[in-house]
Amino acid sequence: MNILIAIPCFGGNVSNLTFHSILNTLRWLNDSGHNIRIETLPTESLISRARNKFVTKFLENKEFNGTHLLFIDADIGFNIENLKRIIEFDREVVTCTYPVKGFYWQQLLDRIKKNTNIDEKLMRDYLLQFNVNLYPNTEFRDGFARVKESATGFMMIKREVFTAIMNKNPQLKYKPDLRTGIEGSDNAYDFFPVGIYKEKDGVNR
Repeated sequence: MNILIAIPCFGGNVSNLTFHSILNTLRWLNDSGHNIRIETLPTESLISRARNKFVTKFLENKEFNGTHLLFIDADIGFNIENLKRIIEFDREVVTCTYPVKGFYWQQLLDRIKKNTNIDEKLMRDYLLQFNVNLYPNTEFRDGFARVKESATGFMMIKREVFTAIMNKNPQLKYKPDLRTGIEGSDNAYDFFPVGIYKEKDGVNR
């Protein structure tokens, strides 16, 4: 695999947690025969636009010829096992869910009122919420599942996903502004559009 690790980091800040997570996995990636490149983007405040730029650069780099694009947010912590599992699962798009920022104290308090005999694991479960939206009767395979929505801060996408989107959605192509680093590119597409989407139940999200 030729994996481009893409880190949006507006203002040029990458957390200590993220830095050491990447550092700790690089040796395993190299020992496993994977070629790695790391790109950061400190000048883009809109995360979806930053992701679009990363994809364009990923597709433009013929020398590296990347096969997989791995998005990592600048405040995400992970370990070798997390990365190993998404690589071995080998799907077009794989994400890892993680807790949303903030604690759900009221949810925990409501639970404690019903039952004061609550262990540490349950306490943690009620205190946290995770960035994932499951289908009804979701079936899991080795801890993975097909979902409606998931967090994108630790997400691996195969190259062919982007080429398929480009081929089927030519209307997404746009002309990049000057001084963006991708001006003149033929691979600039709005892969990650920002908007409100109506679901089948009629709810806007």
